[in-house]
Amino acid sequence: LAARPCWKTLAVMAPKPGLDRRVVLLLLGTGATIAYLVVQCLQSNFQLHHTLQQLEEFEHRVKHLERRMSHNSLVLKSLDPGDSKVSGRGKAMEEDISDLAAKVNSFISWGQDPYLSNRAPVKCANHTNLKEYGCTAGQADKYCPGLYDNHVCLDSFPFNNCVVYDFGIRAQPEFGKTLLNPPFNCEVFAFDPSPVSVQWYESSDLRDHPRYHFYPFGAGGTDGQVELAGYSWGQVSIVKYPRFVAQEDGKTVNKIAEQTRDKKLPVKTLGTIMKELGHSHIDVLKVDTEGSEYPFLEDMIDSGLCKRIDQIALEWHHYDFDARYGGGASPHLNVVYKMLEKKCGLEQFWVHDDVYGGWLASESEYDNSGMILRYNLGSFMRKEHAKSNNK
Repeated sequence: LAARPCWKTLAVMAPKPGLDRRVVLLLLGTGATIAYLVVQCLQSNFQLHHTLQQLEEFEHRVKHLERRMSHNSLVLKSLDPGDSKVSGRGKAMEEDISDLAAKVNSFISWGQDPYLSNRAPVKCANHTNLKEYGCTAGQADKYCPGLYDNHVCLDSFPFNNCVVYDFGIRAQPEFGKTLLNPPFNCEVFAFDPSPVSVQWYESSDLRDHPRYHFYPFGAGGTDGQVELAGYSWGQVSIVKYPRFVAQEDGKTVNKIAEQTRDKKLPVKTLGTIMKELGHSHIDVLKVDTEGSEYPFLEDMIDSGLCKRIDQIALEWHHYDFDARYGGGASPHLNVVYKMLEKKCGLEQFWVHDDVYGGWLASESEYDNSGMILRYNLGSFMRKEHAKSNNK
């Protein structure tokens, strides 16, 4: 079809009967020219045909796009600002922006108290570190230091009907063990992936207790295997020692403190654990996980599961201070503190060091590595559960 106009041109230029031989020879001599013109004509028509096909395809796509735009326009016009789906998306976006502003402002102390995480605005009339319940009389000074550090509020405690999650055991289960026994009589679920904890449980008398359950995995911001490095007291931690500069034989060398780094151990989020154990509510959550508390708490807050917890007893690890304000002004703790209040309705009722913001690790490997590792303790509860005169 594309070649048809070219054949018509040939027909016009073809020799007619009765022409002079010289004319015929002249025409034949110009055959190359005619052939060239025919080829050019064919190419032009084929190109024109291909272009027409492309235009038709483009026109088809334009029409398809117009139909989609028309459909989307109708959908947009049909959307009611009061519609639950539209309203839900808008509220979710507003909430995300509000959360982001709260995180940023609390981290940089923009118009907020720089010592936020050192405050205990909720007053619990009857809180305890459990020592008087768990430490044998006469042995407190010799055998119990460091075993009863976390505080629990007893103002509205659900005795005989309580669920306790205890993250971070090592070989010292005193927190969970005390709440397991009278007068509390709770059901305790303990979690720790440290080899020292697994070994302890194998020979522990708690193995036979019907309300004490031990699981050899840790607290995480995701489910799976994570690399936990060797830590103090035979434990494992998410923190890894960095390289540091030292002088040896008059030379400056890069060194790294000795630390095992090959421990791939299982961790789970709070949501996964609660689902597997069939729990919808936790009365007391204790978290002492050598630095893993941050991703664990972040996931717990973002998922909203923190709203199902009445009390949290925390040991903070590895945070720093804002140089503008010094001791007790920790941007990292302020963010978590603020989000526990904002998203979970949990406020701090006790903090171990509310003046200087905690204590420093004394191990030489931290000092050599230039790491400033601090620790502190704090306990949170729902304000409505306190019996004191909170304002």
